[in-house]
Amino acid sequence: MTSKMHLLILIGAIVLWTCARPVAPVGGKKDEEPPILLPATSSPLLATRFVKKPIVLNFNEWLKSGNAQQIIVSPPLRYSPKVSTRGKTVSFEFNALEELKENTTYVINFGNYISDLNEGNILKNFSYVFSTGEVIDSLSIRVKINDLSSKAETEGVVTMLYDSPRDSNIIDRMPLYVGFTEKGGVAEIQYIKPGIYYLYALLDKNFNYQFNGGEEKVGFYMDSVVVSKEPGKEYLLNIGKEDPLIAKPIHSGKAEGKAEFTYNQEPGSFSFGEIPDSLRFSYRKKAEKLEIFHSSEQPLEWNLVINNGWGKSDTFAMRSGPEALGFKKEEKIQAKQETQRLGLRDDIERILFPIPLIHADSLLLRLKIQDGKGFRVWGNEPLHALDSLGWWLDLQAQWLTDTLYQLEILPGGITSIYGDKNRDTLILPMVRRNWEAYGSISIKMEDLDTLAQYLYFFLRGEEELDKGIINGLGYKQLEFKRLLPGKYRLKMVRDENRNGMQDKGRVLQRQKPEQFIIRDLDELRADWDLELNIRVEEALKSGK
Repeated sequence: MTSKMHLLILIGAIVLWTCARPVAPVGGKKDEEPPILLPATSSPLLATRFVKKPIVLNFNEWLKSGNAQQIIVSPPLRYSPKVSTRGKTVSFEFNALEELKENTTYVINFGNYISDLNEGNILKNFSYVFSTGEVIDSLSIRVKINDLSSKAETEGVVTMLYDSPRDSNIIDRMPLYVGFTEKGGVAEIQYIKPGIYYLYALLDKNFNYQFNGGEEKVGFYMDSVVVSKEPGKEYLLNIGKEDPLIAKPIHSGKAEGKAEFTYNQEPGSFSFGEIPDSLRFSYRKKAEKLEIFHSSEQPLEWNLVINNGWGKSDTFAMRSGPEALGFKKEEKIQAKQETQRLGLRDDIERILFPIPLIHADSLLLRLKIQDGKGFRVWGNEPLHALDSLGWWLDLQAQWLTDTLYQLEILPGGITSIYGDKNRDTLILPMVRRNWEAYGSISIKMEDLDTLAQYLYFFLRGEEELDKGIINGLGYKQLEFKRLLPGKYRLKMVRDENRNGMQDKGRVLQRQKPEQFIIRDLDELRADWDLELNIRVEEALKSGK
């Protein structure tokens, strides 16, 4: 054979290999459609009198091999089947030892297993159904998902039916029937055999149909679900992250004189065990972080005991001393005027400090008012009061509205929790706003259950401005006055166990997450009054 003939054979082999190899098309509109089943060349759909044999499913495009753990068979098979993908075909083969039950409808739900090769478009919730008897079970139910978290996710939630009331179903068993929610949070579970079932929902992060905690959101229907020949019923399920089983803060202290604790779950209320008399101590809670500030004149070892709102305590060994954070020489003290007036009396202006104080010397505080020549000492000398935890200084006076002031703190005027004083004069500009610069919000709450307890949280963004408890009332009106322009929110929680905190629920204890709603209010403008009416129980039940 000549070398020229060898070359022609080689070129022909390359051409044949290239033609046989699936590649993404070049140019054109991006493919966003999932694979389409070709019934004419696939195993018959909804077959009756089914005899065990391989199931072959042919599609209109090349497929990518998926994770076979996605596939749920109902009722469960005794032996694991063999599932494979090749080209445009998915094959499902029963184990040779498998014996199918008589007169039974089988549902093979492929979950997210089937997707195209080029773009990865998933054929979601595809099921192959057959019956070993004369009829196909055709009952179904609808499930509506309501996500109780602030970042709601309702699409792609797997809804699952079990035939056992065991609390650990979702931990250690595979479900009998599954469905997946589409946009809008609605799922339909089909081809169900008449009977009594137990319904769960799971935002399954690792796609194993089992609740693994962490970031996975879970919910369950408290009562059993009776599936009969009546028209399919819709069930509403709330989902959310579970409360951790251990309510223990995590110690993450980084600097002398300051310790930080991050709670595993939001504390309802917390307090501290006995604090040594010789210790200077303060704290603040920011979001889910608790910051502890402490110092002492002499080295001191002591125990910090944090009592959580649900009856648990945690103890941490602490060391304090004179060496600590304090006012840094090279940094200006970043005190600032409080601009949000919610909860402040009309005759009070508040100054916030970056670290807690233990003393402010009135003889070294000077308030000045602006006139045509600059700032002069104001004759109407204000009274001052220091917050019990040292975070702010309240100045009380007969203020002139729409006027500029200046607070001067002379050297040594303030003393921090670490025992040091300001070394230089601190000059803080202040403005007394006209009342027309603020707005107010009135919220009328109707349809309250007089036997229930509710929690409300008034928020600006993620910042909590006010909170409270409502019980024994059928109607309540909240008034929030002297608010800065901006967007506000109201969160309402039905406090089922009356512990003063929002419980997220626990599956194994069949403790449902407490229902809540969040209302985003219209944007508040200056010199504007907003009103909002809420029918609370109606909103909680609908999840809207």
